[in-house]
Parts: sequence; C-alpha cells; structure tokens
Amino acid sequence: MNYGRSPRNPVNIMLTHQLLYRQLYIWLNIYFLTMKHLKELFDKNSSEIQLGALISMIHRSYMFYINHSLKDLDITAAQIPFLYYISKNKDISQEDLAFKFNIDKGAVARAIKRMNDQNIILREIDTENRRRYKLSLTSKGELISKKINEINDKWENNVCDSISILNNEELKDLFKKIACESILSNRDIINNELGKDNE
Repeated sequence: MNYGRSPRNPVNIMLTHQLLYRQLYIWLNIYFLTMKHLKELFDKNSSEIQLGALISMIHRSYMFYINHSLKDLDITAAQIPFLYYISKNKDISQEDLAFKFNIDKGAVARAIKRMNDQNIILREIDTENRRRYKLSLTSKGELISKKINEINDKWENNVCDSISILNNEELKDLFKKIACESILSNRDIINNELGKDNE
C-alpha cells in the first residue's frame, strides 16, 4: 500500500484544505484590519496626523503590494533598489551599492550572492582592480527589471489617479523635496556624532 504524499491520500487532502482555510482566514483578517485602519485614517483630521506616520503607511502598503506582485518571480521588494540601480549604472560594484544605500557591506554581499545564485545578476572581477566585482544584469535580470517597472507603474497609477490636485510628476517632485529635506535634517546629528568620534 502506498503511503506516499499522493494528492489522493485523504490525510493530504485534509491538510491541504486546512492550509487553504488558514490562508483564507489570514487574508480576511488582513482585509478587515486594512478596512478598519482605512476608515480611521479617512475620518481623522489631516492636521492630527504626523507626516512621518503617513509616509510610513505609504511605504508599508507599497511593500505589501510589491511583495505580493513579485511572489511568482522569486524576488523580494528588498532586492528591487539593488536591481534598479544596477540596471541604470554600468560597472557598479558591491561597495558602490553599500555606499549608495548606506547599508552594511556584508548585507549587500549576501543580497548580491543570492541574486547571483538566482542567475539575476553577474559578478565579474574588475580587470583594473581584482579585489573589486563589477555587477550587471543577466537576461533573466533584465526581464525581471522590466516586470518590476510595470508593477511599479501600475501601483503609481492606482494610487495617483484619484489625486486631481497634482499630477504624477508633480507629486514625485514634492516627495523628492521632502526626502531631500528629511536627509538634510539629519546632517547636524551626523556631524555631531562624527565630531564625538574624532575627539
């Protein structure tokens, strides 16, 4: 008698149904919590909400949307900035990515190794500096990059279409200015910390 993991095995069928019901329960909880939070946010006076909280909400919702949309591509939203930057910059290195995104070199190396193992990017030794690796996208990486751009454009259109005050580019320009001022606002803190280290 075959006790393997056959789909016709009643135990396996029962376990499959339990997993499906559990997943449905999780999604329903997420849906109702999202609707509850949306109503609370909609009913609040804008002056009562911190700008940082709004940006955090946008980021979390974006990450949820992106991760769900990318699940069939075996890639996560955390890899997207690396892919995008590599696609736009030739001969970029792991050190360049660490500096650009202010991330620990070890974390970048692990992310790059995973994408290299997935045949998404190529790591080639720089002939002018053999301790340096040049990064580029494979044909698979190019296809994924194109798909990511399509997903991102769809998200932006869905989010921005209902906003009539500003068009998409004006909204991006506004958030770019906010991002720049946000970075500049930390300048004094960073300078003070560097000054302490040099004392």
